[in-house]
Amino acid sequence: MTRDEEIRQGRNSERVLNDPLFKAAFDHIESNLINALKRMPIGDRDGQHEVVLMLQLMNRLQGFFTEMIETGKMATLQKEGRR
Repeated sequence: MTRDEEIRQGRNSERVLNDPLFKAAFDHIESNLINALKRMPIGDRDGQHEVVLMLQLMNRLQGFFTEMIETGKMATLQKEGRR
């Protein structure tokens, strides 16, 4: 991937992560999953496992966008350093 592509991808990722609708959806889903976990019977290990996996997936999704943002910022700095 070129620096310009990294910069573009970083900006797009930042736009997605900061989008109010994305934030609201993310918060809503996370809240519902945590509430489901709280209401789940202690003995429901399979259900608990599924919810924890979903929460981990959400965390990784957010981490992916954050990584793309950081990569884009680094690419911008590198590009500016070449001028």
